[in-house]
Amino acid sequence: MPAFRLILMIAAALLATLAPARADTKPNIIYILADDLGYGELGCYGQEKIKTPCLDQIAAEGMRFTQHYSGAAVCAPSRFTLMTGKHIGRSFTTGQRQALEPQTLTIQNVARQAGYKTASIGKWGLGEDPMQQGNDKWYGFLSQGYAHYFYPERIWMNDQQVEIPANAQKNGLRVDGRYTEKIKDGVYIHDEFTREAMSFISENQDTPFLLYLPYTIPHLELVVPEDSLAEYRGKFPEDRPFDTIAMDRQPAGGNRFYDGYGYCSADTPRATYAAMITRMDRDIGRIMALLIELNLDENTIVMFSSDNGPSQWDAGGTDRDFFNSNGELRSGKGTYYEGGLRVPMLARWPGKIQPGSVTDHISYFPDVLPTIAELVGVEVSESVDGLSLVPTLLGTGQQQEHEFLYWAASMRMGKWKYVHGGKEYDGPKGGGQLFNLEDDPGETEDLAMQYPEIVSKFIAIHEQSRNPISP
Repeated sequence: MPAFRLILMIAAALLATLAPARADTKPNIIYILADDLGYGELGCYGQEKIKTPCLDQIAAEGMRFTQHYSGAAVCAPSRFTLMTGKHIGRSFTTGQRQALEPQTLTIQNVARQAGYKTASIGKWGLGEDPMQQGNDKWYGFLSQGYAHYFYPERIWMNDQQVEIPANAQKNGLRVDGRYTEKIKDGVYIHDEFTREAMSFISENQDTPFLLYLPYTIPHLELVVPEDSLAEYRGKFPEDRPFDTIAMDRQPAGGNRFYDGYGYCSADTPRATYAAMITRMDRDIGRIMALLIELNLDENTIVMFSSDNGPSQWDAGGTDRDFFNSNGELRSGKGTYYEGGLRVPMLARWPGKIQPGSVTDHISYFPDVLPTIAELVGVEVSESVDGLSLVPTLLGTGQQQEHEFLYWAASMRMGKWKYVHGGKEYDGPKGGGQLFNLEDDPGETEDLAMQYPEIVSKFIAIHEQSRNPISP
């Protein structure tokens, strides 16, 4: 009998030690989203002027995707596809007026089903109440327009707006729609996003968590604290100040924080833009260091991407040509060419994802929800358009391939890309352009006349997939 009791005691002790280990097999998930970051604006994607050492290290220690796409060519519809796993043809609109219905199946709701704590911190842009979409914590901008500014007077914390007094006193500096001086000592909201993200990680280090961190860098306005700007000041030729660029097509007047007028000026817009990206990179490095400090590093998968391609000067964005923001890809944000849709994608999970690996698997934002579902062990009951990327990430099993990727005014099937509309579209009216991305990633040669049967197949699938309101 004593020997039997001893065996029971040993078995109980073993079970007690094994239980936490099994719980820990559910990884923490951090998904970081930049705003309007170009495919070529990270060092690991060929950038030579802007320094991104922390993201480059994530690529070196994880996986870099070369053919990953956003869900749309502008912010809100792209984020719709990311949150829901559905392509934009299944949304009620293809434009910026996206709003999720309460309790829509989102990546947060999927994680919650698996017992995760969830948070979204940064730019939402998908309706008025992120707390109804599976978030235990919410901090950031609800609207697209207000998210253009880096020194806001107020911000949302869960279901309440909180004032930022240090920024409120800076209002009223405009004269005829322009700022008479720069904000230099207010609260730079990007820093608060990082602080809140790190706080959430620390507070939930003993339970599985999902952190969605949609930063607003490098989208306008162009402004960054001096401690970051100093690194780039004087490094680049500056043709004209940002206030002239941003205000060229905007009338005087209006409220700085709600009408989209009166961005802070930048005497050195190129240096400012580069410094903003490097500051974001620095803060991602701080988050990675915290994971190591809390002993969470090996059980956390970190993913990074951008919501669409980079904007251009006339929209208050980057100088795409100067920074070679998209490499060889054509055009940028708002267009359905590669520069508007193809985005960087990095994933790191020590011991699980092969360090320094590169994949040319064709994927896009709807794949994120089923990927997270598989990682947390939840079966998705709703119909989604995405395919789990876990086989690619972990190098196990058979990776499913998309028959096609769908956007409002373009599609991709294998090596073929069909573009039939959108900003900067220069193809035949009422027709479309066909490109072989395998041979022509820059989309320079239209092959539609040579392959009418492929065009017909694209048109048929587009008609079956699109929402009636879609172009």
